[in-house]
Amino acid sequence: ISEERKQSISDGFDILQNARNLAKDDKIDEAYTQIKDFKEKNKIKVLSSDIMILYAELALKKQTKRLILEASTDLEVAINSSLINQYDLPKAYSLLVELKLEINKIEDAKYFSQIIIDNFAALQLTFIFISSTLNSTLLTSYIDLVHLNKYQLNTLFLYSLDILLNLYNKTIYPYLIL
Repeated sequence: ISEERKQSISDGFDILQNARNLAKDDKIDEAYTQIKDFKEKNKIKVLSSDIMILYAELALKKQTKRLILEASTDLEVAINSSLINQYDLPKAYSLLVELKLEINKIEDAKYFSQIIIDNFAALQLTFIFISSTLNSTLLTSYIDLVHLNKYQLNTLFLYSLDILLNLYNKTIYPYLIL
């Protein structure tokens, strides 16, 4: 990989971090504009997953139906065209469910919720069981067995747990209180 390409990737991640910082400072409009422009200009596939997820998160924060509809369509296309990194898929599907709920596409939200349940919930429950019942040596061996590094496992675990809690609260059992 060339130095120029490395620098382009690094600059891209800096833009993403800047947009996150703007959002944290409640400058949602500025962050959204920055990420939308970057999404349209981006030519580096490595950044596509992070861009799409942040774009969807910011669209949700803006609370505008038109922007949420646009982000929903764009995120769905990104998922279907494999632009989303496999470790970001649980987060992407979770955001897609939230976007669909915001624009009152309940059947679509249920469909994508079912995808989460079918593809990620079993894996998550396995991780929860393993982490709560095995000692750290065995857990480390299991991580090696499934070929995930600790960062990937932790990221997948947190996203999946967040997805399960959100689904429980929003789509599967909305009438129950935790």
